Amino acid sequence: MAEDKVKTTKAQNLEKMFEEGLMFKDIDNSNKAKNIEPLWGDWLIKSTVIAQVGQTGIAKTTFNFDMILNIQEKGEYLGIAGKKLRVLYFDMESGDSLIKSRLGLLNQKGKKHEDFYYYNTQGYTLKDVLPYTKRFIESKKINVVYFDPITLIDFSEDENGNSEATKQMSNYLEIRDDTKAAVILVCHPPKNDKVSDSINLVRGAGSRAALSDIVWVFSRTDQHDIFKFEIPKNRFINSEFSQFIMKKEGEFIPINDIENAGFKEFKLQERIISIMEAGKETQRADIATRLEISTSNERGQRALNRALTALTQKNILEKPFYGYYRIVNEVGQSRTDSDKLGSD
Repeated sequence: MAEDKVKTTKAQNLEKMFEEGLMFKDIDNSNKAKNIEPLWGDWLIKSTVIAQVGQTGIAKTTFNFDMILNIQEKGEYLGIAGKKLRVLYFDMESGDSLIKSRLGLLNQKGKKHEDFYYYNTQGYTLKDVLPYTKRFIESKKINVVYFDPITLIDFSEDENGNSEATKQMSNYLEIRDDTKAAVILVCHPPKNDKVSDSINLVRGAGSRAALSDIVWVFSRTDQHDIFKFEIPKNRFINSEFSQFIMKKEGEFIPINDIENAGFKEFKLQERIISIMEAGKETQRADIATRLEISTSNERGQRALNRALTALTQKNILEKPFYGYYRIVNEVGQSRTDSDKLGSD
């Protein structure tokens, strides 16, 4: 009887959507949608599902805690500005003592923390606690939710199975769509350690990565204290991000003097905005000249292309015609750099 009632309600909703023209929309209707809302760089964005994967021992959880605490306390992490984070962290591998120890490692002992909550109760699945999770997110205005690792909140007989992973992803997509929070899934790598494609490093036959909006990959290097952080997939901003990071005494330090310094390239966006005048079209060649990027500097030209593309995707710049850019001026006044790229 209950199942029949659900089917009837769904049919009625579909009929209403069709009659009101909400089912099949004119393409121009998309212009009414909100702009992309980055919370940190181009890599942590509201209303997305992010799969985070890396080999055991890289310190993914510690990195996550460090990022959250620094953005909350200082408004930036690794030199990149972030917006106010309100976090719920499902820390399924850590008891309270380990979490306390982690805070001490990150020089947080004795400090008062607001808007950072955790869950580590064992024995329940996400399906069990989903209604309470959504209520808590809404009551605390949470904008980032971590599930670390998802294999301990979503039990599965076949965690590498494609169909099982797809089925489990529906809960995370529901949280994303209903709360508009960024949902970060900390994933174990596959048992087959010979996988070379970084997307398929996410356990679950690649399904979790395929259904995620963004994928973060942490991989080891020949030096035990340095790892590589890259974004092989980002549906919203094509940044081709790659950055080497050093772990040192409870700190994470970006290495910007070698190739593929993603944070350094991201800051190119800020430099572009700083040289442009509100309401004035600027030719791409003029932007390159003012930034001292010569036509023979192929790497610099590629970085400039990525920065301009990212700024356009975030609706900070627009292209009035081919080869020209201008700052989007939605309120009739020039916005500051922090309004466009930084704080809440």
